[in-house]
This record gives sequence, structure tokens and C-alpha cells, in this order.
Amino acid sequence: MYVPKELVPIYAKEEVKVADILTPNQYEAELLTGMKIASEEDAVRVIDYLHKEGVKIVVLSSTDLGSDDELISSASFATVRKTPRLYNP
Repeated sequence: MYVPKELVPIYAKEEVKVADILTPNQYEAELLTGMKIASEEDAVRVIDYLHKEGVKIVVLSSTDLGSDDELISSASFATVRKTPRLYNP
């Protein structure tokens, strides 16, 4: 994530809830969720968490899972009902 580290909590608590699509890599997904990804099951858990936060499409763009000669990515689509939020600047 190309934001100052002071903004990461805001992204994790506020921006994720209004995103329709997220494409974090493993590092970014761990920052946004506070969960470590050490297995495919962990990756699924992180993706499920992001869906529960309201994200419709999650693409875990790259991970350290797998061997040195492969790149494992995951994509998931969920039907999520969001409570409408009003923008109030």
C-alpha cells in the first residue's frame, strides 16, 4: 500500500467497508486485516473476512505460498448486501 503508515488503520477500518473490489497482495491483505497468511486456509480466512466487511470482489494478487517457481493468487466474488452510506464531507 502506497500510503503513509499512519493511514493504514483508516484504510483497514473505513475504506475497506466501502470498497467493491480489493486487489491486495499478501502484505497488504495482512495489514488490512491484522491476520497472517501462512497457508491457503489462512488466505481463504482473510478473503472471507474482507467479504464480511462488505467487499464484493477480492483478488489476493500474490502470496508467498507455493514453491519458488510458482505464484499463487486467489480471487473470490461474494454477493454482499451493504447498508447504504451517505457521503458527508
